[in-house]
Amino acid sequence: MVTESLSDVLSLGRDTRLDISRMQSVADGEIAVLHGLNSETGHWLEITGTRKINPDQSPFNWSQIYVTGRYAGIEPILTKSISSVFGVIEEAFATRVVRVNQKVQAIACPEPAAKAMALCKGDPVLQIVAKLYDQNEQLLEVSSAIFDPVQFQVNTDVRIE
Repeated sequence: MVTESLSDVLSLGRDTRLDISRMQSVADGEIAVLHGLNSETGHWLEITGTRKINPDQSPFNWSQIYVTGRYAGIEPILTKSISSVFGVIEEAFATRVVRVNQKVQAIACPEPAAKAMALCKGDPVLQIVAKLYDQNEQLLEVSSAIFDPVQFQVNTDVRIE
């Protein structure tokens, strides 16, 4: 993943398919990655799924995406395979993502992600936690994406002009 713009950051969600395996409602305070964040309704729509580069390979990504109560109404229109949750929100609510805040770190692979990506629990993986905001600085979603580092790397090339 080489990023030079907001479009590049969002390209993973536009250029691959998210195969959704589960959706459920979770309350404020139940999920560690949402610590310090509150949904307008007190609940979030949690969407869990995987992404593949090639249909014959194991998934390179296992994601849990948390949609704020304001946009959780997308649940009935989500299909089993979509490009991105934020894309569905943009279309359904005539809004757009204008800001992304990301944090990348190495972690030990949790068991659900290991099973989904054919890895071993505790293997080193990359986790990217992203917060996506609309043009009014309203939070649309929080994504916790775990990546198999053999299939996915982040390359940053920055130059001072």
